[in-house]
Amino acid sequence: MRLELQVALAALSIAVPLTALLRLKTRPNRRAGFESVPRVGGFSILTAFFAAPAIVAIFSTDARHYVREDWTALLALGVCGALVFLMGARDDFRPVDWRVKFGIQFLAATVNRMSY
Repeated sequence: MRLELQVALAALSIAVPLTALLRLKTRPNRRAGFESVPRVGGFSILTAFFAAPAIVAIFSTDARHYVREDWTALLALGVCGALVFLMGARDDFRPVDWRVKFGIQFLAATVNRMSY
């Protein structure tokens, strides 16, 4: 099986159960037109991003090679993603102005782009 598919399946098997667990902790959100919105939903995405390559690397020499060779790029992308996640998590509990959120996202994208 191709490496990309292996990592995608590992990420899916991590993210789906975590999302289901987080779905139990919801808050009402009449503003967006939804009954409820999960709090800290990005947690499952961030966890799957870091855990999936590590899990696949245990069983695949190709994945070990990828993680070993590109660990700085993977780490930079993960740290920038964590920054965006933290801003989103903060917004889940106390509203944050859209300009601040956009600024954090722009900063994370710029830093990540400069890391290559």
